[in-house]
Amino acid sequence: MGIRMIEYHNKGENTIDRPTYRCVRVRPNFAQDAEEWDFICEQTQSLVRKLNPTEANNGEKRDSDTQYKDALAGVIAEVVSMRFLNFVFGSDFNVRPQAHSAVNQIDLETSRGQTIEVRSSFVRNGVSFALFAKNPKTGRQYFDIIGPYHNPGYKAEDEICKDYFFRVLYEGCKEDFSKKAALSRNFEVYLVGGVNRAMMQDPAIRYSKYMIPPKDDKKAKKGEYSAVTIGKSLDIAEFVQDISKSADIGLTESYRQLEARMTVR
Repeated sequence: MGIRMIEYHNKGENTIDRPTYRCVRVRPNFAQDAEEWDFICEQTQSLVRKLNPTEANNGEKRDSDTQYKDALAGVIAEVVSMRFLNFVFGSDFNVRPQAHSAVNQIDLETSRGQTIEVRSSFVRNGVSFALFAKNPKTGRQYFDIIGPYHNPGYKAEDEICKDYFFRVLYEGCKEDFSKKAALSRNFEVYLVGGVNRAMMQDPAIRYSKYMIPPKDDKKAKKGEYSAVTIGKSLDIAEFVQDISKSADIGLTESYRQLEARMTVR
């Protein structure tokens, strides 16, 4: 697994006032680990069977290809996040998958009992756009850290508020995503950062949103999410430090070296 920490600098127009944001880029190279790839495929199929075939945000049916891509992207995000956090904290911390269910789909849990919700998205305009760009009409960023949501027509109950919410990004379009693309040596996953529970519940930075696709903005809004804009979240280095402090566990030397070799963009 190739890992690099990147410090992005805000250089664009129509952006937030945060000057920098650190992420980790991972090239997982799944083709070199048949056992792990088989696990990912099995988990994806299992998740597809459990998923409601409608979009969580608007109640519309998803075709089987979109449903599979959503599940595959989610499982890959979980596996790469798990790999990275074990790299950061070592085997004693033991980040592992939490059982998937209809209510809690993509989760990690640590040996200290901390729960981490992992959510992934595709960004067409590049990671820097997701980190800094804002809508000039609303002044709010396009991308955020997504928290729990409530949609009685989709799930039996509200999502449980986890200890942490973690954001993963893929550059490009979902339409181009596939198992073949994920097996490419150049396939990249960006671990952005996230927020802790207190931040997600803080009325000073938390807001509610409805994830309605732009083309469907005239349809009834369903599925209210809690969210915090990426600009007000913890970047990857801050996120790691927050977990370290709350769990009272140190960082591995390998992670410290990763920070020391950080690339600036």
